[in-house]
Amino acid sequence: MNFYNNAHPYYCGINLHARILYVCIIDLQGEIVLHQKIAADKEALLTLLESYIGNIVVGVECMHCWYWVSDWCHEKGIDFVLGHALYMKAIHGGKAKNDKIDSFKIACLLRGGNFPLAYTYPKAMRADRDLLRRRTKIVRHGAMLKAHVANTNSQYNLPATELNLKNISARQQLRQQFDDPIVQRNIDMDMALLDFYAKELAQVEWFIEQQAKAMQPAHLSILRTVPGIGKILALTILFEIGDIERFESVQKFASYSRLIKCKAESAGKTYGTQGNKIGNSHLKWAFSEAAVLNLRGNDKARAYLNRLQKRMSKGQQYNLNNDVRRAIHALLRCQTEQQGSSKWQCRHCPHQEVTPLSCGHRFCPQCQQRTASQWLWRQQSKLLPTTYFMVTFTLPYELRPLAASHPRHLYPLMFKVSAQILKDFAAKQNQGELGFTSVLHTHSRQRNLHPHLHILVAGGRYDASKKHWHKGKKDYLFNAFALANVWRARMLDAINQHPSLSLTNHIPAKWIVDCRAVGEGLPTLKYLSRYLYRGVLPDKDIINITKDNVTFRYRDGQTNHWKQRTLPTLKFLMLMLQHVLPKGLQRARDYGFLRGNAKAILHQIQCLLLPLLQLLLGIEPMSQPTRTCPCCQHSMQCIGISRPR
Repeated sequence: MNFYNNAHPYYCGINLHARILYVCIIDLQGEIVLHQKIAADKEALLTLLESYIGNIVVGVECMHCWYWVSDWCHEKGIDFVLGHALYMKAIHGGKAKNDKIDSFKIACLLRGGNFPLAYTYPKAMRADRDLLRRRTKIVRHGAMLKAHVANTNSQYNLPATELNLKNISARQQLRQQFDDPIVQRNIDMDMALLDFYAKELAQVEWFIEQQAKAMQPAHLSILRTVPGIGKILALTILFEIGDIERFESVQKFASYSRLIKCKAESAGKTYGTQGNKIGNSHLKWAFSEAAVLNLRGNDKARAYLNRLQKRMSKGQQYNLNNDVRRAIHALLRCQTEQQGSSKWQCRHCPHQEVTPLSCGHRFCPQCQQRTASQWLWRQQSKLLPTTYFMVTFTLPYELRPLAASHPRHLYPLMFKVSAQILKDFAAKQNQGELGFTSVLHTHSRQRNLHPHLHILVAGGRYDASKKHWHKGKKDYLFNAFALANVWRARMLDAINQHPSLSLTNHIPAKWIVDCRAVGEGLPTLKYLSRYLYRGVLPDKDIINITKDNVTFRYRDGQTNHWKQRTLPTLKFLMLMLQHVLPKGLQRARDYGFLRGNAKAILHQIQCLLLPLLQLLLGIEPMSQPTRTCPCCQHSMQCIGISRPR
């Protein structure tokens, strides 16, 4: 981005509107000389600026009505600059905003050298460019009319037509397409507009081409020699560029054409993208269209594309979303100098220690030991002296690509649907409220993507109105086949209704839900906690690491024997990283009388079961972590934390 930094005795900022102008003139010291609202009239503007001609520069924002101001300044010999609208929007923000303030800010930006420059398009080519842009809008509206014809065919279950509606004969055939006169009248209106557009567009394209041949015939001929660039694309590129000499480098031209990905960075961190709308959208469309057309039937172009793809980093072939990038960033910094350090002092002797800080990311296996212990202690304090059941809702193989591409939308649906199914099944028995804990697991034993929910259900119901506990059966909760059928139907319906999700064509008719008794519940909680906060693969299960491969072990689910799996390093990393959960997604949730805001109800249940609850009173409170001095074995305290700047 270039900024205007020429010095003048006076600076004029104009807040431009279709019918009025707000003019502000300041001097070299920043003092306001004139601040006045006038009509959008050349004579009125001349009256204000006539005494300053030769000593002033005029700046306006790039809005739709800047043409006449630019031409008038050129005619009167007044220096004129055009401000980039999007950059100026970011620069002159504030709590108060009106025409008077905006005109003053524009003048101040000019005086301070912070006025972002836009290209003042030449007057001779300006009308041709606008006509070409208008032609593009008409063509797109014509495409909408053709799409309406295709949709109408589908509405009345008619076969898809193979007619090319560019031809007048094809449009005539559609005038007898429908028996219903009202529907046919709707199609006739589309055909009438397409007939008119075809006639007008042919004349407009011929007219613009003649203008281009008269202005820049050599440039037009050169563009037409590029494979994939036809008449319209050549005209678009020619008139949207204007003067190619205004670009200092190929990189700046590519940026102006929106062919470079935007990136926002600060302090070594990437904060996504911004400024995606800065640049020329018409050039982006033209070059994108040319690239697609160039690949059609062009073996040389396809071979070149393949060479580019092989030369690019292999990591770019994978879909690394922001959640995965954050996890990689955290793991690479964990317990390193980049993360910072904590300083500890012994309470009894002068011994001190400096320990690198952990990243605290939930995907990091080194940082979640404490979190897993806390979760297990909280769940253990909620255990009741009753039989527990484990219900497992599994997502079929055919929907795993959907889970990989849209985890932020699909995983909450799994929680919502499974919880409602259990509540509905319990409501049919009319014995009270159910209490259960849902935990999301995303991997199989081989660490492939395998989303499923483990739900630990207390084998009993609580009727809050009667303050009565209904003890359930020890070996039966719900019918697993009935759960599976309802699970399939409701998940498919939820996916269909979600605006960001869509189903594949091949959905299995049989889904799997497992429901079994697991005893007192504590062993199951310990099993769930191991996979909840301590990473996908423990370090002890990684057998061997070489330059190219990684070997890890896993326990086979059928034989219960240890097996090994070897993968290339990059595939191993992507196998692990596909299990990174979206930021903010809670993977363990409590429902019913175990939910967080039902502590009073849970206390009532525990009071009812007090004689049996004596077995659970041995639960010790959660101890605070301590650091022991290696010299005197006394406790140490943290006296400071330092982080790199």
